[in-house]
Amino acid sequence: MAAPPLKITRADRPDTPLPLSQATNTHYQGDYRGALIDVGHADAADLAGKDLRGAIVLLHPTIFSDGENPPPGSSVTERMTVLKKAGAALALVIQSTQRYWSWGEGLWNADALPVAVIDESAGEALAKEIATHPVRIRATGTVSSPYAYYTTNGPRKSIPAQQQVVRQQQFATVQADYHQGPAADGYACRYAHFIEPGYPYAYGGYFPSCTLIGYPASRTEFLQDNGARWQFRAPATAPNLARETFYQNEGVLKAGQRLTEAPFKAPLLPCAAPLEPPLAPGLTTYTAGRTGDQITMSLTNLCGPKLDSFVFSDWEDHLNVALYLDGEQIGTDGNAGVDSADHVYRLVAEVDRDAAGLSKTSTHSKTEWTFHSAHTDEESALPLPQIGIDLPLGPDNYALRSQRQVVRLLPGHQQGAKDVPFTSVTASYSTDDGTTWHDVPVRHGNDDWEATIQPGVDNGFVSLRVSGTDKSGNSVTETVTRAYGLTGSKTDQR
Repeated sequence: MAAPPLKITRADRPDTPLPLSQATNTHYQGDYRGALIDVGHADAADLAGKDLRGAIVLLHPTIFSDGENPPPGSSVTERMTVLKKAGAALALVIQSTQRYWSWGEGLWNADALPVAVIDESAGEALAKEIATHPVRIRATGTVSSPYAYYTTNGPRKSIPAQQQVVRQQQFATVQADYHQGPAADGYACRYAHFIEPGYPYAYGGYFPSCTLIGYPASRTEFLQDNGARWQFRAPATAPNLARETFYQNEGVLKAGQRLTEAPFKAPLLPCAAPLEPPLAPGLTTYTAGRTGDQITMSLTNLCGPKLDSFVFSDWEDHLNVALYLDGEQIGTDGNAGVDSADHVYRLVAEVDRDAAGLSKTSTHSKTEWTFHSAHTDEESALPLPQIGIDLPLGPDNYALRSQRQVVRLLPGHQQGAKDVPFTSVTASYSTDDGTTWHDVPVRHGNDDWEATIQPGVDNGFVSLRVSGTDKSGNSVTETVTRAYGLTGSKTDQR
């Protein structure tokens, strides 16, 4: 592996890394050596008489059976809080492959105790060994590594003893460009969802692995080819404690596959977000759907430039959703009862991120749809057209003011709806936060549409408004105030 962010070895076997079941919150900076201390479940009785100041500890997570709730105070996060207060420097958690255990919340916060999850067989062998004689451990790590690795062999599976390090050829590669989000620092998490017959959840539970990230940043991340459905989440908390989380569903990845991701890249706009993996086969709930004479709406997300990712946030107090029929409001976010006839409805979703103090760009955004809908016997996705807005931006979501900005307009529809071709797309921009708009020509390419903008101002922000109509007569208008900024500095355009 190239520059892994965390490497743990025994002092007597420096060339053989311990088999990590997951590269979890690896915000461990520096080089530490010391004796490994077994703390059991980190209960009061387990910790009695132990000096944990500066120690590397071995934790056995509290397990529970199918159908049980985790015992109070037993989550790994809660145990880590106890261990950190006792002075521990790093924790090795033994992966349980037979029963279930709880992570809890906040494990990957910047001030949390660094954690690595090790293979069950290796962890149990260490526990037996240190019961008879000391075992010294060396742990080295760096927060600023340009690489991150995400590995797990899933429920009830151990990494083979001979497989001390997963080979580079067993990974898919993700080029991740973290744009300036609502905070200077956050963390990036990869969730591996496994399908396993007989497990209490359709996905056999999920296995999270997290690393710290400082915004903006760019790094190469490697995801193991292990049959899991991977999902990416990047939570970031603003100074006023408002939080946004970036989501992207990657699916099952194969070794050698290459992807690109751009968390918090502008512009962000209200959307019918991509579906998360269903909780059970055949169970699907659309972001905006209809069953019988009930229209359901859950428009609490902002889509990224390519409509394949979304941001969920604590800005619900600054979100307004309204459904109209013949000019009269008949519903808000949630459910709305309607009659069975075919009508043209208008749906509006509006978010004020500026009021939530979350970002300098995409400060206020509004999406307005008109669409046809009539009675359906089964749940179906509303035919909401959408247009992704993508252009080269630096890591701070700024473009060079001296260059023309070529904006790709990517038409599509809510996931699950019929993908009807667009018959027209228009675009305009503003440099005074929407007071004055300037239309620009839009060219139709093979799979997208394209507009070129040259604002003609030295600094400030550019707002965007795009509209489109599909062949069925459904339409969308998207308006993003301060969609991106302008700068005179040379910066890496992504």
